[in-house]
Amino acid sequence: MDDHTYCAAQVRTWDSDRYVTALFAPARHRADLMALYAFNLELARSREAVSEPALGRIRLQWWRDAIAECYEGNSRRHQVVQPLAAAIERHGLSRHLFDRIIDAREIDFDPTPLGRLDDLVAYADATAGSLNLLALEILGVRNFEMEKTATAVGTVWALIGTIRGLKHLLLTGRHPLPREFMQKHGLTSAALQSLKRSDELCNAVEEIGHIALNHLNDSWVKPSGKALPAMLPAVLARAYLKRMAGTGYNPYDERNLPPLPYRTWRLIIPALTGRF
Repeated sequence: MDDHTYCAAQVRTWDSDRYVTALFAPARHRADLMALYAFNLELARSREAVSEPALGRIRLQWWRDAIAECYEGNSRRHQVVQPLAAAIERHGLSRHLFDRIIDAREIDFDPTPLGRLDDLVAYADATAGSLNLLALEILGVRNFEMEKTATAVGTVWALIGTIRGLKHLLLTGRHPLPREFMQKHGLTSAALQSLKRSDELCNAVEEIGHIALNHLNDSWVKPSGKALPAMLPAVLARAYLKRMAGTGYNPYDERNLPPLPYRTWRLIIPALTGRF
């Protein structure tokens, strides 16, 4: 399997929503988007790949060094690094965005929960928001208004992903909900770890969903044609949130877990018209 095929296969298997949105990009950009998203997967899955936080931090440092080498023109042999290095060179991708994503991922190995809800939003911005900015650069868009919207789309995508994947995050030893936010809703760590539905939990999840949606609406600017593939996750995020509302915002309801049906069809009109 060549490197580009490997990246696409990883994204299709483990990040199928982003895979579908990338299919709406011009053919000449798809392989580079897949390399970028495969890089993100390498980081996102680090917490599950190691037995203790120290090993996770070593893994993050490996990626810091790998990215630095990409910008020095000396990429190491790795099925994600080499296609990513080619994308970096081809599009002049911003190094500080890669550094920001990796630095933010340190939180995944911190046993202490975040303090405030603003901290969770900042984490989503630094990880998925920065990733979406890099996707926008691959698509050839460097415009302040589009960058603002793309960052918001990525941030909202991560917030919706957090509440949809709450059970998985807890089972892998993470603390997805900030401490002060839990206190506000009368949630304890023991109650959260019990993986049982409660009104307090559903109210907390609903608030995060509404904050995410308001964040997206406040930052929304109708995307230009070239930027559309980076904005398509907004369509899916809204649909996932609507489905969660139908289950009473219960993050443990199994109906919230599968990918949306007919995702490609849901995206066709927005991709062709820019109407979201």
